Amino acid sequence: MLDSDLVILYGCKNGTKDIIKAVKRNIEKFPDDFYFQLIEEEVKFLRFHFRTLELKQNQYSKYNPQVFTEEGVAMLATVLRTENAASVSVKILRTFVAMIKFINENKAIFRRLTTVEYEMIECKDKIDELFDRLEPKRVEKQKIFFNGKIYDSYSLIIELIKKANNRIIIIDNYIDKSILDMLIYKKENVSVDLVISSHYLTKLDINRFNQRYSNLKIKY
Repeated sequence: MLDSDLVILYGCKNGTKDIIKAVKRNIEKFPDDFYFQLIEEEVKFLRFHFRTLELKQNQYSKYNPQVFTEEGVAMLATVLRTENAASVSVKILRTFVAMIKFINENKAIFRRLTTVEYEMIECKDKIDELFDRLEPKRVEKQKIFFNGKIYDSYSLIIELIKKANNRIIIIDNYIDKSILDMLIYKKENVSVDLVISSHYLTKLDINRFNQRYSNLKIKY
């Protein structure tokens, strides 16, 4: 939770100043996993997407907010000197004790539920395996990739290259050395024709590839 939200929850009259002072006074009770301060990039993200952190219209605090984890929220309730904080602290302790009592009284049920869950997962895995065997393998004939999916597209190209038995023909105006890196996965006897209209691939790159893997022809 943001410190600005905790101000409302705990009824801090001086706003986030009360929270900052309480943490500084009891810094040994607030390790790194109890609270942290947002960096500038995170602050901008919250402001832009959620209008979070706004004090008044288009007005923000000059300090980056502090964020408290579940443990930090509970610890803060014990060190703040407000009526609300004392009340919340008592409620947290009562809830904690009630949860432990509930868990202890229902251990057997939890164990049985866990066993059932594992059995269901095991059963699902077996059913998935059976369907995989029964379902004929789909051959991907064409696919569209959108911006940002370059590695997905590379993965598909490599899979297609691996499946080729006789010949691979690639037509692309912008082929560069990256395609040669993918073609190392082809079978040894498979020939490759690259049809291009540019010179992103150098003759040196082509010669080096053919010296090691052979069967590569360029058509401009």
